[in-house]
Amino acid sequence: MTLPTRARVLVLQSSPAAHHPRHHHRLAAALAAAGHDVTMMAQPDRSPGHVDDVPVHHLPVRRGRFLRMVTGPLTMVRALRRGPDVIHVVCLDLLPWAVLARRLRRRLVVLYDSNDEYGDDMLTKQWLPRGLRPVVRRLVLRLEPWLGTHLDGVTTAIPRTHERFTAAGARSVLVRNFPPAPIASAAPGNGPPRHDILLGGTILDAIVPDLVATAVRVRAQRGPTRWLIVARDHPLPAQRRLE
Repeated sequence: MTLPTRARVLVLQSSPAAHHPRHHHRLAAALAAAGHDVTMMAQPDRSPGHVDDVPVHHLPVRRGRFLRMVTGPLTMVRALRRGPDVIHVVCLDLLPWAVLARRLRRRLVVLYDSNDEYGDDMLTKQWLPRGLRPVVRRLVLRLEPWLGTHLDGVTTAIPRTHERFTAAGARSVLVRNFPPAPIASAAPGNGPPRHDILLGGTILDAIVPDLVATAVRVRAQRGPTRWLIVARDHPLPAQRRLE
């Protein structure tokens, strides 16, 4: 998955998450640090106060998931008009249009980022009728890797997802969502790790019991636990329970 020298890269995100930790601060910023000309295209972020690691071009606000999905072709047209050498699509709803763009623009490099277990996620989608969720799950599990084989490459965040894409024949690279190395690495002098529990991502109310149970076990073995939480969103109920 080699990019042209000093490539013009556009990271394309259809949802209102212009400062998504993985897409903006890990993938896009890493490409910029490697010497590429990188921009981000996304709807304005719901969470204010984030610093741009790379420039952001805002899409029109699309209120609601359905509107965002049906305007996917328009989003892709806007991306192509910027004349990038590489488009890195980071949303599942844009994946079919990414494949179409790759077929229409033979010299364009098109990548896709699958940063979650989207198939299993379908079982939790409240906007889907309950009886339809298993059907959509099976479709996503089959179609997502197959569509990925028609692109120049895929980045994944989870080994299980990575293995599914490689089994289908896609060129997949595993890019984990680990916290930044300087703050998560061992203490100076090769001493013990600075932290006992690392959490990278969103603090969800559902995972707080597991975190607390882990902390109890660690405390029984090592004493007081040292936490490192690198999270973008802090839902107040979950944060209070965690504290």
